[in-house]
Amino acid sequence: MATLWVVEFAELPQDERGKDVPVGNLGDVTVQKVTIAGTSAATTNGMQNTTRYVRLLADATCYVAVATSPTASSDTTPFGSEIPEYFGIQPGEKVAVITR
Repeated sequence: MATLWVVEFAELPQDERGKDVPVGNLGDVTVQKVTIAGTSAATTNGMQNTTRYVRLLADATCYVAVATSPTASSDTTPFGSEIPEYFGIQPGEKVAVITR
């Protein structure tokens, strides 16, 4: 059973120039898991009010969509396996995934 992990972050650390660095502080984070299958499935909960970034990690290739009521399909963003990526996200949005 393939899985997409969605890790929520309120902020990202900054470098010496004040620029965001794409690494998360694993202190107080929320993690949601979504099973990757042949039909679109989304996170159970929308992102928290303080969430501004997510780290996505899939253990299988897939397509990902982000919206308040997302549906992943072959027309949405393709995503690689075992390659973590960081994205900006809005509170209340969900992440949907489908196999590729």
